[in-house]
Amino acid sequence: MKLNLVGIFIVIGVVFFVLALVFSLLHKFGFSKLPGDLIIKRENFTLYIPIGTCLLISIILSFVLKYIK
Repeated sequence: MKLNLVGIFIVIGVVFFVLALVFSLLHKFGFSKLPGDLIIKRENFTLYIPIGTCLLISIILSFVLKYIK
C-alpha cells in the first residue's frame, strides 16, 4: 500500500500527538524527574529535554514489540 504525502503528514501528526499525551501522563505520575532528564530554567523560558524518559520508553517499547512480533 502506497501512502501519499498527505497520509504521511497525518501519520506524523498523530504520532506527535500520542507522544505528547504519553509525556504528559508520565509527568503526571512522576516519571519526569528521571536521571538524565535535563531541565534548563532561565528568566523567560524553561527547556525540558527528557533523555532518560525517552530511553526508558524506548527500552519498554522494544521489549513489547519484540514479544508481539
